[in-house]
Amino acid sequence: MTVNIQSLNSEGKTWTIVATKRTSEYSNVTLGENFLGEFIVKITPRVVGVYNYRITYDGDSQYAHAY
Repeated sequence: MTVNIQSLNSEGKTWTIVATKRTSEYSNVTLGENFLGEFIVKITPRVVGVYNYRITYDGDSQYAHAY
């Protein structure tokens, strides 16, 4: 699935997409491994400060949207 990483602006009013990632789809039931829905992202802000981030998912035919 595809998720969006969003950042809140300095006024605390608007969420902006800063990255879009596709989650892993690897699963190996025999070995007990399940990586479905995992992803890694590294965000480096240009200015020192406090940042708020959230992850959103628009949903699909099986799962509802989330943030």
